[in-house]
Amino acid sequence: MKTVIVLDTEDTKGLAAAVRIAKHLEREYLSDLMPNKHTTKYSSHDLSFSRIPFIKVLRAFAKQIRDDVESGDLKLEDVGGLRYTKQFTDRVWNDEKF
Repeated sequence: MKTVIVLDTEDTKGLAAAVRIAKHLEREYLSDLMPNKHTTKYSSHDLSFSRIPFIKVLRAFAKQIRDDVESGDLKLEDVGGLRYTKQFTDRVWNDEKF
């Protein structure tokens, strides 16, 4: 079976549909071919980035900590807390500008 998906970058609804189709095809047809039910080497749910963007995220996190401690919004002992780190991670994960 061969499937060709054409992406029209001006059609955002069509792009979203194409992603859904590709994920469906990955789930339905590739999972049986790969060991341990892994669909591909990199799942469509994986995010990846290179070293420089990772360094930029770490610098942004350090700056956010410094700004929050200086403003009094965060106590220094709370920096390692799960909640604070998760909130920043969610911003990165959702591609928010910081």
